[in-house]
Order: sequence, then structure tokens, then C-alpha cells
Amino acid sequence: MLEDRRGRVVGVEVKRSATVGPGDFQGLRALATAAGARFWRGVVLYGGEMALPFGGRFHAVPIEAVWRTEAPTEPGRAGEAAPEEPYRLQAPRAKR
Repeated sequence: MLEDRRGRVVGVEVKRSATVGPGDFQGLRALATAAGARFWRGVVLYGGEMALPFGGRFHAVPIEAVWRTEAPTEPGRAGEAAPEEPYRLQAPRAKR
């Protein structure tokens, strides 16, 4: 758990798995309930390749995003992000 100067709370969990599902957010949802309005985000760092939204303020993010400077554009590839551009959470694109 992280807390900033404004009192906003961010919960972070780390999973070894390459997949993530709604059940992986149980602890973060409990933190959100306990923190109330102070809760800002819940993030599961996992072994997958895509950043995924899990409703509201919950996201799954590849653990390598912690040290990566390029944003992913598709599974298994890194894009050409501008150095000043932060890593952005992206939902997977639908296949056509």
C-alpha cells in the first residue's frame, strides 16, 4: 500500500502468474472498502504482457512495466513512446 501527501491510497499486489482474473483483486477491493474515499487505485502487477482494466479504479499491469520506458502497442512488442510520455494502461484490442 502506498499513500501520498494528500492521503490518497494505492494498493499494489504482485502475482507470479501470466494470467490475471477478477479473483486476484479481492485484497485490493477489501482495501478500497477500508480506505473509502481515500482509495485512489488498485494495481495487480503480473507476469503477462498487456495492461488490462478491471473496472473502476482497478488495473492489471505487466510487472515489467515497473522498469520499462516504452509503452506496449500489442502483446509481445514494445512501441516507440516519447521519453516524457508515461506508461499508459491499455485495454486489449478486439480482433476483427
